[in-house]
Amino acid sequence: GFFHCDPHPGNVAVDEGYPGGRLVYYDFGMMERVETQVKKGFVDLVFSIYENLPREACDALEAMGVLRPGLDRFSIERIATDYLNVFQTTLASADNKWENEMSAEEKKATRRARRQRLGADLFATQAERPFLF
Repeated sequence: GFFHCDPHPGNVAVDEGYPGGRLVYYDFGMMERVETQVKKGFVDLVFSIYENLPREACDALEAMGVLRPGLDRFSIERIATDYLNVFQTTLASADNKWENEMSAEEKKATRRARRQRLGADLFATQAERPFLF
């Protein structure tokens, strides 16, 4: 399939003169082919985030080609667990704030706490350069 990053009427149209219609692309600058394993991995990633399954999220990132295969994923999975737990906790109550809703002081404290929790794991992952971008 194809993915268009900026689908608005100036970039994409529908040719209704074709039986069943067809898409007409005017701007290919932010368009890419999405391979089957990436589409499947993305679906798996979304469900793993929704279900709070960090190991499965890492599996999905690997299937998508974002996470280097064959790594020792201990630290990566600990980081994923933390991020998913924070996400679920924030969703759980209207009293919890997303980082963009925090004051500068709250953001600083949150980031400091995150570095204390994850600093060793973040440092451990950098030697292998686990993410493929």
